[in-house]
Order: sequence, then structure tokens, then C-alpha cells
Amino acid sequence: TYKYSREYLLNNHLFYPEPPQTAFALDIEPISYPDKCDLKQLHMVSRHGSRYPAPDNIRGFDELEKIFANVTVAKEW
Repeated sequence: TYKYSREYLLNNHLFYPEPPQTAFALDIEPISYPDKCDLKQLHMVSRHGSRYPAPDNIRGFDELEKIFANVTVAKEW
């Protein structure tokens, strides 16, 4: 579910010299899946700072790895 229109994103997200705004709303319905399905992988795309990361970016990625290492998925998710 997108929070902004395609035109808004093209005009303000891609070509604007300000910090980008998120395209996704935080007030969306939770994802539901059948009981017999299990989450096996989570893919996270990190665009800024990932090609030539500074030491702070690398430390941030290390912290994210620690956080996600022990994450369990709540049944209501």
C-alpha cells in the first residue's frame, strides 16, 4: 500500500534535492498468511551508504544484524 501517488513520488522523491520521504504508510493492515506458512527469509534493501559505506554505516549494519539474528515472528503478524 503506497501512501503517496506515483506523480508525487516522481516529483518529490526521485528528483528533489531534499531528503527523500518514505513511500510506505505506517498505518497499513498487518500482513497475514496461512497457519501452515513460515517466514524463512527477510530481504532488506538499504540504498544510501551501502556502496561506499562509512564506518558509522558499517557499525549500523552490524547492529541490525545482531537485532535480526534473534527475531521471532509473532503469530498475529
